[in-house]
Amino acid sequence: MILSIPDVLTPAELASLNQALEKAQFADGRATASGAAARAKSNRQVSPKDPALPTMQKTVLTALARNDAFNALALPLRMVPPLFSRYDPGMTYGDHVDRPVMQGPVPVRTDIALTLFLSDPKSYDGGELVISSDFGPQPVKLAAGGAVLYSACTVHRVEPVTRGTRLAAVAWVQSMVREPERRQLLVELGTVRKWVERQSPEAREGLQLQKIRAQLMRWWSEV
Repeated sequence: MILSIPDVLTPAELASLNQALEKAQFADGRATASGAAARAKSNRQVSPKDPALPTMQKTVLTALARNDAFNALALPLRMVPPLFSRYDPGMTYGDHVDRPVMQGPVPVRTDIALTLFLSDPKSYDGGELVISSDFGPQPVKLAAGGAVLYSACTVHRVEPVTRGTRLAAVAWVQSMVREPERRQLLVELGTVRKWVERQSPEAREGLQLQKIRAQLMRWWSEV
């Protein structure tokens, strides 16, 4: 599962985050990794002591909460508040797998990883997010304000930045539906239902599809 969502942030939200990042206090990114991941990691992250961090996190979480595509694809139950990372020339994050559970006041099972791109891709070279898949490594480098969702159990990396600065927010989602295949089926059912309702608003088939999807959610949801 590798799914891109454009324009998660409005231009105003993107500008606000980038202005905050210009003034942010950054710390060694290895503080939020362990084991092999820490050894592979070379970046900077906004310090948890930065007073602007809660506002920055709220901006991202609010944007995701209102995004229909994100909610349909992820079916979020809980989220880890986003981390904000910075890669300058020479920085990279080698192949790694994310933690299965992120600890906090309420532990979060990491079903889905999310990277929200904050820098204009023309402003830096390198820095592609490379996600392993059944079809081989898939490089991702989106326009600023776009996000990519992928299974947190996949091996992935950030290629070395060779020019400019790559800014991004990363977060993790515990979905109401654990299995990605079931989430995909629910997305497809929703898409077909909307098509039926557009073609024939009075048709009972649309209601039947809604009923089927709702029942599958009851069976599969962990809430």
